[in-house]
Amino acid sequence: MRYYSWMRVSAGEHISEDDLEMYAMGRIGDLETGPIEEHLLVCEECQDSLAATDELIRALRGALKEGT
Repeated sequence: MRYYSWMRVSAGEHISEDDLEMYAMGRIGDLETGPIEEHLLVCEECQDSLAATDELIRALRGALKEGT
């Protein structure tokens, strides 16, 4: 298992942008999503960051589709 910075989330830290991107793209395994999802339930700042990340991913995917 790769070491993710979200493993420190239980210590009260926010989820890193890299880990939010991995989560948003579904690149974190089911067993590893628990700490992220628990943190997202209570952290508005990370919820906002995830929403922005989701929006960016949608825009990039849309641009790729337009380019093909």
